[in-house]
Amino acid sequence: MTTTKCFSSEVEAQYKKLSIEKLLEDFERNLPTLKDVSSLFAMSVNYVSRIEGLVPAPKSKEDFENWLKHLGLHREFERAQRVSAGKKNPKGSMDTFVRTNCPELIDVYQYHFT
Repeated sequence: MTTTKCFSSEVEAQYKKLSIEKLLEDFERNLPTLKDVSSLFAMSVNYVSRIEGLVPAPKSKEDFENWLKHLGLHREFERAQRVSAGKKNPKGSMDTFVRTNCPELIDVYQYHFT
């Protein structure tokens, strides 16, 4: 049994009777349909959502800093802290930095840094 046949019924059920074989044929002929493209897009979004669901949320100051390093924002964060220290509202400046650059981390930031 080929891989496409193995998942065919699952894909048909989840994506409104989408045929994997037809989808692959359409792409091989360089004639994908709107349904082909939108279904692949939806599959990609669903896959990424599942992956994101497996990544543990940051829970500590150390987790927050590790996320910043992973995102390549640690130096910018430290610089923003130095710059905002001289402002009227340093907390507001830092909140803006986090909301703009890594909004998924705002809750852990506010808990551990404010």
